[in-house]
Amino acid sequence: MSAKVPRRQEITSSGMADWATLQTDIVGIIIKKLAIPDYIRFRAVCTSWNHVCKDVSYSPRVDPWLMLPQNPNPLGAQFFCIPEKKNQNIRLPSTASFFGSVWAPVGSLNGWLIYFSQTYGTMQLVNPISGSQIQLPPIGRRTFAKAKLLEMNERNFIVAVLYGDEKGYKITRKGSNNWSSVESKHILDDIIKHRGRLYTCDMYGTVELWAEPPRAWPDEEVTHQWRFRCLVETPAGDLVRVKRQSQNKFAVCTLDKGTFSWVETDNIGDLALFVSHYNSFCFPAKDHPNLKANCIYFIDIHNSLCAFNLEHSTKELVETLEIGPGRNDHYYRRPQRDQLLWFIPSLKCGTVELWAEPPRAWPDEEVTHQWRFRCLVETPAGDLVRVKRQSQNKFAVCTLDKGTFSWVETDNIGDLALFVSHYNSFCFPAKDHPNLKANCIYFIDIHNSLCAFNLEHSTKELVETLEIGPGRNDHYYRRPQRDQLLWFIPSLK
Repeated sequence: MSAKVPRRQEITSSGMADWATLQTDIVGIIIKKLAIPDYIRFRAVCTSWNHVCKDVSYSPRVDPWLMLPQNPNPLGAQFFCIPEKKNQNIRLPSTASFFGSVWAPVGSLNGWLIYFSQTYGTMQLVNPISGSQIQLPPIGRRTFAKAKLLEMNERNFIVAVLYGDEKGYKITRKGSNNWSSVESKHILDDIIKHRGRLYTCDMYGTVELWAEPPRAWPDEEVTHQWRFRCLVETPAGDLVRVKRQSQNKFAVCTLDKGTFSWVETDNIGDLALFVSHYNSFCFPAKDHPNLKANCIYFIDIHNSLCAFNLEHSTKELVETLEIGPGRNDHYYRRPQRDQLLWFIPSLKCGTVELWAEPPRAWPDEEVTHQWRFRCLVETPAGDLVRVKRQSQNKFAVCTLDKGTFSWVETDNIGDLALFVSHYNSFCFPAKDHPNLKANCIYFIDIHNSLCAFNLEHSTKELVETLEIGPGRNDHYYRRPQRDQLLWFIPSLK
């Protein structure tokens, strides 16, 4: 019978606590209190913590984020996290493609964003946390009012598009190669999937259940000046209709399941509603710092984040957003407050760089353009190595000092061998591998030969003359031929 693990944290000989030995239940309690950005960092601390994070019973706190307008921010997309009252920056795998002038975010659901390119007439689904992307069928360059992700799960996804000047909507789903058109009596303001059925809200406030025959609830009060209506599903499965009555006033109705009629209410309990032109959702306020229950979060005409209290019918300033001047091009024809959308991050599948502050940078003391080649390589021991090409046949290697966070040049990497190329580079132990030499850098020279550069003696040795044929000159191969090669480690996994 194994000895019982003491709950008290063990102390190492250096007097430091060994955090990796924290009990699983304690780590689980910590995880549940972390926001997703902190959870990602937490998961990267050590192997034992990462193992606990894989347990589905331990999930981080999920917060609503506000996606701010696009800007030339080099860190990527910018989100404002309400509970923490700070910005989060996310860099995607294809930042230039998605956050440049071509693509614009137009919707969000379950951790996914909808991007539209009027230039190409196409749409894509993007998960900013995992970096996953899904291409949708071409939809054309015509400007639309709203795109809604009605369903997103492992088996299926459904996307609908509403036009502000045309009745009906277009819809597509997983596996479809085109968009289907559906007619309606009036121009639609919103659409939602609730309990497996579609509901729409038209320009006159009428909510319609798309069944056979369709059931409709006309709006008693038709207002055009502040025409904003949306449908939201609560965590309990109830359907809520939100209507903007003036600049700073909203009305909320819930659908009575027995009579199928709308009942106005000023009490939604512990819930908070988040509304915007592109998307709206409902969120429990408990266990989320700075979130207020029974409130509607919205952007006012001054581009400030505000909360409307349903019980007292009062508006409160939450945060003054620094979102810069408005855009006037064809992607942004609406008021700037309507360029913002709400977003709930999701950890499903994959990883992504998440920067809450500017990253640490180490400028290169010697800038060389003629032989500009630099790469970063991680050793089997977890150290970070920087390789720089100084001339045709000479390299310099630096290791990152973990204590001072500075680069230290070295001519000794021990039993390791470095393999570098334009496309990929890695580190490999030389022992037990015949014909591999330790403390060497393997590379392709200008004669397309495989060579080894000895770090200790600063000498080059020919390893093999490669017969790789003549170079290619088309647009896929504009680099020297030696840079068309890459290293590869075969695997049976």
